[in-house]
Amino acid sequence: MSVHNALTAFYLGEDGQALVDLTPALTSLSWQQRTPPYDVTPIGFTHRAYLAGITEATLVLEGLWSPTVGAALQHFAECERLTFVYGPAGTATGRPRYTGHAVVARYRVMTAPAGLVTFLLELQITETVTLDIFP
Repeated sequence: MSVHNALTAFYLGEDGQALVDLTPALTSLSWQQRTPPYDVTPIGFTHRAYLAGITEATLVLEGLWSPTVGAALQHFAECERLTFVYGPAGTATGRPRYTGHAVVARYRVMTAPAGLVTFLLELQITETVTLDIFP
């Protein structure tokens, strides 16, 4: 089943505080996850042997900057730990929901001549991400 991106929802907030709905400002969201393998090849083997390593993930948010959004993102960039909720298929009951914690790895504001002011926020996921459904 395909899902229209108009349903996507993303909320971010300082750990333990109310979450901010960043959805209206977003133009793209990229979830990147990888698990680099550990090389455990014994001496004398002619083919490599691997074990799954530790999973790491990042979220890259891009969107339209405004003074309100910019103030929130600047605050988040200074926080020790953030909480996020990501609904790639919306927030209706039964839709998938990713929740977890992150730290800001990069925050950038871009201004182009005769163009819009945009932002890029890269979040490094920390600890476990939970995948469940919206109630």
